[in-house]
Amino acid sequence: MANIATGYLSISLDKDSELNKSAVDEIINNLEDNNHFTYGGPDGFNAIFNKEDRILDLDFCGRWSCDSCWEWIENELSDAKDNKELNPEARTLLINSEIIGGSFEFGAPYRDRVTKKKGVKKLDIYYHSKLDSKWWEVLEIINAFNLNEGVSQNFGNGVEVTLCEKSESEQYLFKIEGGVGGFIVLYDKSDKEDHPQPLFFCESGFGGELEELSIKEIIEGLESGDLEELDDFPESFHGTGELIYDLIGDSDDFFELEEEELSEEELKLSEQRENDPKLNTTDWRQHKRRLDKFGESKYQDAHIFVGPKGGTYEMRISKKTGKTYRHYF
Repeated sequence: MANIATGYLSISLDKDSELNKSAVDEIINNLEDNNHFTYGGPDGFNAIFNKEDRILDLDFCGRWSCDSCWEWIENELSDAKDNKELNPEARTLLINSEIIGGSFEFGAPYRDRVTKKKGVKKLDIYYHSKLDSKWWEVLEIINAFNLNEGVSQNFGNGVEVTLCEKSESEQYLFKIEGGVGGFIVLYDKSDKEDHPQPLFFCESGFGGELEELSIKEIIEGLESGDLEELDDFPESFHGTGELIYDLIGDSDDFFELEEEELSEEELKLSEQRENDPKLNTTDWRQHKRRLDKFGESKYQDAHIFVGPKGGTYEMRISKKTGKTYRHYF
């Protein structure tokens, strides 16, 4: 079973025209029986119509994302005559309405927002552009490297970031904690021509004495071999998606309007990547489509596979044993 995305819409009907309640009921009944909107089963769909305010609120679930839901709505809004599921009265109701909404898959680098003004026959779709950032990028976004040493600060939706220590050689030791847990990570920023490099990482609550080590003790432990070099990066922390979502998921600055048209060359390259999962893609939605179709996809230079029970993993080489192993996400 594919991952389930959560979607929501608020449809404000035109108050200047007579209310066509049967058309409202048709929209609700159609979506309730529509596979695009009910991937999580019937319990994942909910519709509430406020007759006085003329607002239809919808909660629903999509497969991997809610792109197919937006495509269905845009098809009903369009002037094209084929493949319509709503009658003309219901479609007119949608065209004359204002729409706001969005969707997300909690823990995945995917979130969007949709809007439509009255009379417009298409949705404006905005995608969050930073949810797939590396941890050093997220820390730079929230300006964490400039925190005072020893200071903790809450960011976003209840994520506490502490700059435990920083050294004169530009090494930064952070503790990051949220509702899903947290971790300790040491970054080196001494190379001005490269991004901060992770030197040490351990999960909070599992590190024991490791969580109390200073930068000097960590470096000495790595050099002596008393501490093991990184076998995983902080991005491998099981709650990374949730923490990054809570940190920057609500930031308006990172929602970008979807580009309507690609150049001929861009379209050709996109089609090649769509049909060859071994070609690298940075498009998370394309990555999910390829996982669904081929059972594998190379995303941001990591080759991801779908396991027998539907989980996703990549093959890694252990620094301790030199053997390959499956790292599940």
